[in-house]
Amino acid sequence: MNQDSRGLFSSPDSIPAVFVTSLILYAAFQYILAPQFLQSFTPRGPDDALRLLSVRDLLAGQGWFDNVQYRILPPEGLDLHWSRLIDGILAVGTLIARPFVGDILAERLIAALWPALLFTAFLGLTALAAYRARGASAAAFAMLAAALLPAIAVTHFALGRVDHHNAQIVCMIGIVASLLADTQHRRAGLAGGVFAALSLSIGLEMLPFIGICVMLLVTRFLRGTYGARERMLGFGLSFGAISALLFPIEVPYADWRALECDRFALPALTLALGTLVFVFLASALARNATGLFRRFVFAVIAACIVGALLYPVLSPCLAGPFANLSEDVRSGIVANMLENTAARDLILNDPRSAISHYLPFLLVLPFLMFGPKDDGEDLVLVFVILGLIGAVFQLRAMIWGVVVLPLAYGLVAERILNRPWRKFLRLFKPFLFLGFTAVFIYPPLVYIWNDLLPPSTRAPQDHRCKAPESLRAVGEVPRGLALTPLGLSVHLIYHTRHSVTSAPYHTHPDAHANGMKYHSGTPEEMIAGIETLGAEFVVVCSGSRYGDPDSAGSRLAQGEVFGGLTEFTLPDSNLRVYFKVAEPPVLESDRMDSPETNAATPPETAPPVTNEPAVKTPLTPVTNEPEAEQVPVPAPSSEDVTNQPGDG
Repeated sequence: MNQDSRGLFSSPDSIPAVFVTSLILYAAFQYILAPQFLQSFTPRGPDDALRLLSVRDLLAGQGWFDNVQYRILPPEGLDLHWSRLIDGILAVGTLIARPFVGDILAERLIAALWPALLFTAFLGLTALAAYRARGASAAAFAMLAAALLPAIAVTHFALGRVDHHNAQIVCMIGIVASLLADTQHRRAGLAGGVFAALSLSIGLEMLPFIGICVMLLVTRFLRGTYGARERMLGFGLSFGAISALLFPIEVPYADWRALECDRFALPALTLALGTLVFVFLASALARNATGLFRRFVFAVIAACIVGALLYPVLSPCLAGPFANLSEDVRSGIVANMLENTAARDLILNDPRSAISHYLPFLLVLPFLMFGPKDDGEDLVLVFVILGLIGAVFQLRAMIWGVVVLPLAYGLVAERILNRPWRKFLRLFKPFLFLGFTAVFIYPPLVYIWNDLLPPSTRAPQDHRCKAPESLRAVGEVPRGLALTPLGLSVHLIYHTRHSVTSAPYHTHPDAHANGMKYHSGTPEEMIAGIETLGAEFVVVCSGSRYGDPDSAGSRLAQGEVFGGLTEFTLPDSNLRVYFKVAEPPVLESDRMDSPETNAATPPETAPPVTNEPAVKTPLTPVTNEPEAEQVPVPAPSSEDVTNQPGDG
């Protein structure tokens, strides 16, 4: 640890005050973003909505290992690949809160507290890592950056963010802090392995990050760094052992030998156990070897032995997560989901968004690459570069670098303010610091006052139709199966008791394709899709565009009907609903806050779940005759069901 005792925040006594200040800034930031969070709550994204549905269904009796959301493509439902660990924590919190605040507020309260608690843990671990790397001043600046940086406070730790990415970010910064510890090497390695095992059991997105950490540990061992062997062995031991302990908690016995590559399954467990075997084998082979080259040769031999043993289990996963998707669905994922966009496409189609995402990394990169460095800066530099490299292929991979972004800012800010400058340059120090900080925290400052950058060519998201009041209005429609676009499907089942035909998850290619091809296709294709899927009605966002202006979804969004569809007028909603009958059914209240709804169910959301699919009403074939017979739609009964959880 290298620090200047005379600089700003240089005393360790300042850390608690800055920690509390950062939490206050975070809370103020969240209040500005969502002042009516508890009064008017809607999930921030589909992952968050499915997580809360998953918790509801778990509390209503759906099995721990039954990870299916039955209201997506019923009756089979959508098998989701999320961890049950977070579901369990949220469910326990909800049960504790219910007696004090009631069912509705309990769910919202837990949705607010969970990301806030995770942010508190992230803040503490970031401060620990920065303090170990450069002292109290770096820790203070890193905490302030974490509270104000939108990539952290808004994207991943905002109130209502209950998906799994924020939990994984906490695990990753925990590993970084363990790598930066300069004492208690075995204990630090054990702690890092525990964080890695927890991350692996939650989701597989951080596997490259964990792999880089293992490579860094092995490199230190090969170089003969003091304590590196104990740290490497501790990491491998706890990573493999904790993963093995979590495996039967997450995976049902019947699936223990399933070679599934997008969730915590046998291949992921094999990687963790393989890491354990590798580090002990490499240590045993190279322990008495002298010289870097000999140690390296023994490490390669150990890697080849372990790799040969693991290959039969891991080989099915080498094609990647999108291997089972058609080219049309693959391209649709990139076109409709920003997080899957490659750097080249984002820069060409949405340069302003590209600046907002990439500029903080590019600002800290030269400071970390050039000038005096220590092991702490080298470590942070590795992960900043990893995030940028990942973002070249998919924007979502930038999370590997986002983990250390506040830490990187802390190291750079400490260098700017507290390191000695040449006399004639000292006058520029405050201006450099303020300018660097302003653009790092808010990158749009570089283009906000000019029109030099072209606007985005990506289709803008229409948030009007995701408003709770718009979605709950669809609950007035008798319960049924809705043909929905991707952007509305999960939000609709969260706020109503309807089922849907689509969901934005690559684990089910049909569900993903259903949300694009019918609304973006021709009217004939949409009518055929209604028949094929057995949908009772179609939902669109009024005034929106789905693909071409003449597509079926775009025409319905403008109020133009075709193929025997009839509009069901919704008061106070930006959504349009079309039934495939001569006349829409008579309005029957199906809203969650109706008196008929079970009082134990959150009124603005779905009721308790069972494993039964929703009862469906057969459709009348499409006909061009005006006197087509209206299909009776049964009123919802007390036995109506809801369903279960999701992915990421």
